[in-house]
This record gives sequence, C-alpha cells and structure tokens, in this order.
Amino acid sequence: MKLLKKFFKVTQIITLISILIGLIFTKQVSLQTLQPLADEYRTAWDFELLDLDDKKFQLSKYRGNIIVLNFWETWCPDCIKEMPSLNRLVGNFKKEKKVLFWAISHEDKLTLQEYLSKNKFNYHHFYNGQKVRRDYNVQFVPIHIIIDQKGKIRYSFPADDQVYAKLSQGIKKILKELKEN
Repeated sequence: MKLLKKFFKVTQIITLISILIGLIFTKQVSLQTLQPLADEYRTAWDFELLDLDDKKFQLSKYRGNIIVLNFWETWCPDCIKEMPSLNRLVGNFKKEKKVLFWAISHEDKLTLQEYLSKNKFNYHHFYNGQKVRRDYNVQFVPIHIIIDQKGKIRYSFPADDQVYAKLSQGIKKILKELKEN
C-alpha cells in the first residue's frame, strides 16, 4: 500500500512538471466558450501544411476567409463522437464560400486516408500537424478555433455536446459583422 501511494505521488509530480514545461515553452491560446479572447484579438500564427493531395496550404494566404480549425485524431473518441455535428455544420454553411473548415491531425497521411475511407468527415484534412498543434498550445483533442477574415483568433474551445451550436453561433456572428461593415 505504501509503495502504491509513493507511485501515485511520483506520477502526480511528473504530470505537474509536464504541464509546467508545456506552459513555459508554448505560445498561449486561451480556451474559452464564445467569449472573445481579449479586447484585441490575437493574430493567428501562420502555418503551412500539406493536405491529403499533398497540396501546400498556408494560413496567411487565406486572409479574407473565416477559417474554422478542428484539431483531432483518428483514435480520439470525442473527435469521432462530434463528427456528425461537424458534417452538419459544413453542410449548413456550404453556400458561404468565405467559410473554410480545416481539420488538422498530427497523424500521418496514410493513417488519415485509411480512416477517412471508412468514415465521413467533411472538413478539408491536413496531416503531420505537430508543429501547428504546439504553436496553438493544443494540449488535448478535439479543440476548435475560429479565425476571422483578418487572421485574428476569435474563439477557441474544447469539444462538448454544444459544439455545433457554439461553432454555428461564432461563424454567424463574424459573418454578420462582415455584412455590417
């Protein structure tokens, strides 16, 4: 029993150290519901990734669009659970040509292709996104980030049962602002 208590204490210490190292060496993105990140929105960190057709995409080249990022993995139960809602979201905004849905995984191309050949997920997919994940301080998946047309991070939040409503509300709010300006 004493050995077991010592093991759990060591495990807790290692976990705490890992979290502290992560906080010190990564850029920060606040996880919030649909509240703005600050009075001044943070500029999204630029990145370049390959899609499943090996076409290069650079975030900054898509300024003028609303980018909805989804950080996910094929082995993640919560990621899989929210896919029908995310597919519905893509369908509901398909007429909005300025709204782009991008899914970023740290997994390799073959793993994603195999998974997506059996499972429907209507986002545009990018693989080997470890660096982007680190830059955006994504500690767990799924995480959703909405970047506005000016390249500012407007919303960032983890998955929950209201993911469709939250994403839809955030996108509609930004679209409304665009139409008013």
